[in-house]
Amino acid sequence: MTTINQISFEVEAGKVLPKFARQRGQPYTGFATASDLIVDWSGYFLDGLPHGKFFICWGDRVSGHYFFEHGVEVTQP
Repeated sequence: MTTINQISFEVEAGKVLPKFARQRGQPYTGFATASDLIVDWSGYFLDGLPHGKFFICWGDRVSGHYFFEHGVEVTQP
């Protein structure tokens, strides 16, 4: 678990994007951005789950984006 600005992110082993976010023990809703070594990501959470478009950047390049609906990865809407 990683904590940034009082938001805690749960990340599965071997993954880059978090599967859940909490703020002060409660599911987090809102925009968040974080770094893990050379990987940066940003996106929205709804009730603690990734929801909407997430951007991933490896080093200084935007590598791509992923879309989520209530924590489940989906194809681009």
